[in-house]
Amino acid sequence: MRRFPTWSLTLIEWLESTIYDAENSSLDTALLCRLLEIVGDNTAFLDEITRSRLLHGDVWLFNLLIQRTKEGPRIVGVPDADRGSWGDPLADWTFFLLSRRACPQEQALFWQEYGQPLAGGRAQVYQGLHQGKILSVARRDGNEQAANRAYRARADAVNALQVPLFSSLCSAACTSGGSAPGTPGPGAGSR
Repeated sequence: MRRFPTWSLTLIEWLESTIYDAENSSLDTALLCRLLEIVGDNTAFLDEITRSRLLHGDVWLFNLLIQRTKEGPRIVGVPDADRGSWGDPLADWTFFLLSRRACPQEQALFWQEYGQPLAGGRAQVYQGLHQGKILSVARRDGNEQAANRAYRARADAVNALQVPLFSSLCSAACTSGGSAPGTPGPGAGSR
């Protein structure tokens, strides 16, 4: 795993790797390049993540062992962690998509274990990144239906980042003394 001094530098590395994979799959990378530009322009906002958590990298229902008890469901195991790294738990959360598929009790259990982040525009950054990864895999597998869904979801995420609300959130973060790119910070991500 490669270590980076800030969360934004970790995301930049992940995006560059995703763009490389997309190019090798003969996919349009314009939106991923735009996402990389947005991340590069908003490092202070992203570097509000100063306490890293363990990320699985492929969290979904088949990679969770859940024990159901009288008190409620409890995660007791997380196999298949070959894509693990450190960073913002929202990065795993977006990929997992529990917000669409889990009951409030299951969502609360997840955040109880990972800490409750303030999402801001980071969720859209992660959504764009993950949809880019999904797109490459779907294209390689010949799954055009999944590829089309990923194209649309990626476009939605990147477009959401270009609205004034996200710009104002980033401006506020930049004026509140966020870390400069390349400045070592606590909780740096790794890959």
